[in-house]
Amino acid sequence: MHASFRFKNDEDRFARRLARRKSNLWVFRSNQQRFCGDFVVVDMSSPNPKRRRVFVIDLKAGAPLKLGGGGAGIQFLNAELAVQDIAQRARIIPKGADFVLASGDRTELFNYLCAV
Repeated sequence: MHASFRFKNDEDRFARRLARRKSNLWVFRSNQQRFCGDFVVVDMSSPNPKRRRVFVIDLKAGAPLKLGGGGAGIQFLNAELAVQDIAQRARIIPKGADFVLASGDRTELFNYLCAV
């Protein structure tokens, strides 16, 4: 695995736990050197790619859940590039797909994503 995509701390546990709990959520690791969050999460519930919800998340230990980009500093600077990359490579969402920015502690993010 390229260093830009390696897991640190408990990111791997978070991603695996989320994928096990919510099989409709596909979790993609973001390039850690490109300021595009830690993960892109796609809700595959809808058979229509245009209706699939997309989340770019950034784990912040001990931080409250924040939506819209607050709390992540510059970590979401290139979030759109990560979403575009998923659209181009995986072809499970359309180009220009809307997405939600979410940051916070892994427990807060896990609970949020399990509830949406």
